[in-house]
Amino acid sequence: MKLKYLIALATLPLISACTMETMTTNQISELYSDTTSLSSNKATANYYYADGRYKSTDLETGEVTRGTWYAKEPDEICITSDKGERCFAMSKSDTMVTFELNGNKSSRKLSEYLEGDQTSELVKAAK
Repeated sequence: MKLKYLIALATLPLISACTMETMTTNQISELYSDTTSLSSNKATANYYYADGRYKSTDLETGEVTRGTWYAKEPDEICITSDKGERCFAMSKSDTMVTFELNGNKSSRKLSEYLEGDQTSELVKAAK
């Protein structure tokens, strides 16, 4: 019987580490401002300027799409480009961020957000 309780207690940190909570606009702005990340399919490098500009670079062709980004109440990041505006609901755990748009979810490790504009390095690495 004691073993049963020890096993239950041992799993508590794992359960809490996976708990997702919605992100505030401040948390979204802090995470994205002046960072680069790869798209979920790893085909584009997305750089989020600190002043709200945005660029997405196709790693194969080098084609660049430009636009803007902003955090929207209560828990969304919005990206506007010539393709229109898309807003993703955001949630996070201690190690992951999850995006949701129209019921479709995608996740990324927090460690995958790179400081500054790393686009040229990612383009070089893709070749």
